[in-house]
Amino acid sequence: MIFLSHSKLKVLKIREEKIYKLKLKVLLMNLIELAPKGKFVFVGDTHGDVDTSKFIIRTHLTEGTRIVFLGDYVDRGPRSKENVNYLLEQRKKHPRKIYLLQGNHERYLSYEFNPADFWYKLEHEEALEYEGTFRQFPLMLSVGDIIATHSGLPNVKTLKEVNKIKDLSEDWHSIVWEDVVDKHYASRIDNNRRRLSVGDLKKIMKGLSKKLLIRSHDPKAPEQMFEGGCLTLFTSRAYPRRQTIAIADFTKKKRITSVDDLIVEEIR
Repeated sequence: MIFLSHSKLKVLKIREEKIYKLKLKVLLMNLIELAPKGKFVFVGDTHGDVDTSKFIIRTHLTEGTRIVFLGDYVDRGPRSKENVNYLLEQRKKHPRKIYLLQGNHERYLSYEFNPADFWYKLEHEEALEYEGTFRQFPLMLSVGDIIATHSGLPNVKTLKEVNKIKDLSEDWHSIVWEDVVDKHYASRIDNNRRRLSVGDLKKIMKGLSKKLLIRSHDPKAPEQMFEGGCLTLFTSRAYPRRQTIAIADFTKKKRITSVDDLIVEEIR
């Protein structure tokens, strides 16, 4: 097997757009909108932790329940390829029950980062195939008063604008890379990292007509922020913090507007 070095992966970018135009025949939808019925299970980063992914699907994939994975399926953990292949297989079997959102670790060929151990080990064509697949993942999922993303929120005024967001734009970066800070006001960019403050969140959430943001991405972030208006989940064993998922049960509550209305469950 021929492995790609860090430098060789850079060369692939030259061919990316041409290959995508040939291979992507579907309309890319940034936003998935679902009715608030039944149960929704939200899962944070799994980062190569295939055992945890299997445990969640085995435990929660029941009639009337949908599972939303919030991105970052590869890197950091020891079994990245096995994890993402398993999730892709399960999504194919259950397309209306399992949803895979896009995280920053799914887009290494477009925007480099470190660590990227999953990408370093891929052969040339295989790397392109994976990123072509990942690029089709939606960025956000809306259900009732909940908006779910990998990390942050785009600077949009209405929910309809989400499907107009261009790949690799500033708004794309906000969704998959943005840190959330529990401060009333903060600059959107600090040390080249995008940040979402209380003021920004309230303004954007009002335009989206949403009350609760469910995200993952940052293992150092507080679990709850913004007076119950933001929940950060991290589900992989790759980091030393408690592994959690969140359950929104619309069979018991017609409206779920804060973290207090969810069941935040520690797994294992």
